[in-house]
Amino acid sequence: MKMVPAKISRAIRRALRYSADAMKVAEEKKDNATNASAAAADKASEAERQKGAAEKMLKELEEGKDRLEKMRVEAAKAAENDKQEQAAWRAAEKDLEQKVKAVQDEEEEIQKIQAEMRKLADRLMDHKNAKAEKELDKNEQEFVVQKAAADAAASGGIKRAAMEAQQKAAAAYEDAEKHCREQETRAEEADKQSKEAQADAEFAKHLQDEAETDLQNKLATSELVKELRTSVQAYYDEVDAMTKSMEARIAENAANGSPKQAHELMTEDEHVKQSMIIYNKMVLVFSRLFHEEKEFFEMVNESNKEISENAQAAILLQCDPTEDLEMAARESGNLEELDAKCGTGLWDKLDLERQQFPTDKGEAGTVEPVTSNSKPLEPDSGEASNEATSLRQDDQQNPAMLQVRDLDVARQIRRHGFPM
Repeated sequence: MKMVPAKISRAIRRALRYSADAMKVAEEKKDNATNASAAAADKASEAERQKGAAEKMLKELEEGKDRLEKMRVEAAKAAENDKQEQAAWRAAEKDLEQKVKAVQDEEEEIQKIQAEMRKLADRLMDHKNAKAEKELDKNEQEFVVQKAAADAAASGGIKRAAMEAQQKAAAAYEDAEKHCREQETRAEEADKQSKEAQADAEFAKHLQDEAETDLQNKLATSELVKELRTSVQAYYDEVDAMTKSMEARIAENAANGSPKQAHELMTEDEHVKQSMIIYNKMVLVFSRLFHEEKEFFEMVNESNKEISENAQAAILLQCDPTEDLEMAARESGNLEELDAKCGTGLWDKLDLERQQFPTDKGEAGTVEPVTSNSKPLEPDSGEASNEATSLRQDDQQNPAMLQVRDLDVARQIRRHGFPM
């Protein structure tokens, strides 16, 4: 297995480190959100329990109030008699019953309004005021009744025990009514706290879900960077296998005296096509990183040019080992034959389409001929320096020579060996 160039390894290591740091932060965020969600859920559960207890107590008080009302009515009936002198008391008592009924009617109306979740708050306040006025009127009438009862008692018309029972029942009823109102307020507060706690729990769960999603995204990024590292290593391994296979094939071809050229043998060697397929797969992983995690793509982007140049040099090293096609291209100023045999033409013959690394200017896709768009390296000798200088000067006179200049890259890499 050949080693990936140091620049590429450093870029991938940096991306892996940033990915690991980001994943650690995401895990801590998820743990904190999970704990907060659990605490909020417990709080909501406790608030719901307190709300239920308050509602249960309110129901019991309402039942007690009903029982006391029955006792008050029975005590009033026990105190009633048919004596002529009690007529004024009976009339006052009847009037009191009507006023009590009026109060009860208002109380029932209040309960209906409260059951509609206080959507008619203004109307409820009006009825409460009316109830207060009627209660005041009722209290005044009770005084009249008591006075009439006292007058009747003075004439021997009402038994004292019955009157006291009636008074006690009325007082107990008023006390029960007061407790009901207080408990109703407590139940409303418990319901409010329960809803607030439930809202807090739902928000905490939302934060927990977001933290979980963020962690999964960081895990996916880490796996994608590792996949990139694996794809780069796989490509260099396959290039090494292709190089060894082609060198053996070229040597065997020469020993047998076969007239086949190296570029013809390239279409017969399975490792050549396989290296191109793996190259495309590697570029697609770079493209995924570009679209999904641009920050991490920038960390490894500087290695793209080196990989592309190495791939180009590896193909030329086997396709044109004696530089015959390259020299002919230099002499003619035409790259068509070289490109047809060792560039895009070779990809076409193998029924493949070469992918290119993504950039901000465009998506990943096919590329220009294999020898274009490369910057030449420094010349390795005086001869190469003179040739490169001459070509750069000729560029201004002949646009076709712009393509020939790029052959310096492949030729110099080929002479010094493919960096692995």
